[in-house]
Amino acid sequence: MTVKISNQDITRFCNDLNRDDHLSVVIRGHIHLESTLNRIIAYKLGCGDRLERLSFEEKIELAIALGLVESGARKALRFINALRNRFAHNIDFELTEGDMTQFWNALSDKMRVSAETEMGTMKQRLARYIAALHIELHATC
Repeated sequence: MTVKISNQDITRFCNDLNRDDHLSVVIRGHIHLESTLNRIIAYKLGCGDRLERLSFEEKIELAIALGLVESGARKALRFINALRNRFAHNIDFELTEGDMTQFWNALSDKMRVSAETEMGTMKQRLARYIAALHIELHATC
């Protein structure tokens, strides 16, 4: 299966991950990951308009059940969804080093190679971890 990603999509993704704060990186990263899940599921099933009714969690499980995403991505996708929810539902939420350690541990070995290292600022690591997850989703397409 081949789902094309345009240079414009890649540029937008990279620009969104280079925003100034953790909230922007998490929310925008989540939006891109969900968009990618929507595209690969819609391509496989031919039903893009109905996917909006599904939760992010349901899309993860559907993509895995259809063989579109490796089950090793489940933990990391769930973690970024949990971070998004914490930012969305708690006005005072602040990302911590503990969150970053949990995110690193949620990445599969393959994604950790893509993420390269646990070094850098929290924002840099957050962007790399989300990018590694995004790359993993596209690698299965």
